[in-house]
Amino acid sequence: MSLHLAAKNGDHTEVERYLKSGLNIDEKVSDPDQSIYGWTALHFAAHAGQLQIAKMLIAAGANPNAQEDKDDQTPLFFAIERKDLEMIRTLLHTKANVNLQRLDGDSVLIQAASEGYVEVVELLLKSGADLDLRDNLGWTAIVWAATKGFDQIVKLLIDHKISEQSIESDGDRTALLIAASVGNTDITRLLLKSNYDPSSDSYQMALQAAAINGHYEIVSILNRKEN
Repeated sequence: MSLHLAAKNGDHTEVERYLKSGLNIDEKVSDPDQSIYGWTALHFAAHAGQLQIAKMLIAAGANPNAQEDKDDQTPLFFAIERKDLEMIRTLLHTKANVNLQRLDGDSVLIQAASEGYVEVVELLLKSGADLDLRDNLGWTAIVWAATKGFDQIVKLLIDHKISEQSIESDGDRTALLIAASVGNTDITRLLLKSNYDPSSDSYQMALQAAAINGHYEIVSILNRKEN
């Protein structure tokens, strides 16, 4: 049995035997029939939710930032896909890089925010996740959360920016436009906590979008801020 299969199956005895053999713990394997391209043993453990195996591999020096060969995903992306909080905490404790991006530009924060994983977003923010990273569409985590209507995540992200005294980003302004366009008053109010400039073109675009779409409560909210 290979190390990778043992990691997937949670076979502690086999994994320990391989670790003692001195073989390359970060060796990659592929199985196109299973859509596996360049996974390490830690990828397999994270994907299968094998927490104790992951801890064994990490203790032996496995690289938590190894990126597989198809989408550049690290084991942390796999753990977040499973919403496996203990695996996520374990990988973050080993200083897994929270700001690596996949081929599509997603960071783990964008992934978690777009799926509505509140607890995961909290963990990532505490670990230094960059709120202003953009995917290949140019969207940030805040934009994704606003688009999906995840009010609690928008609040987390905005509060974090305020606490860190981060400057307003283009992504934030796009989020305001989306919230105003679809008529989400709660997210609009949350975003306005981030000190928008009412004279900016993006603010005026949000105001116009709200009016065009008949979201008059948001028009009123934006006008009050403007005045």
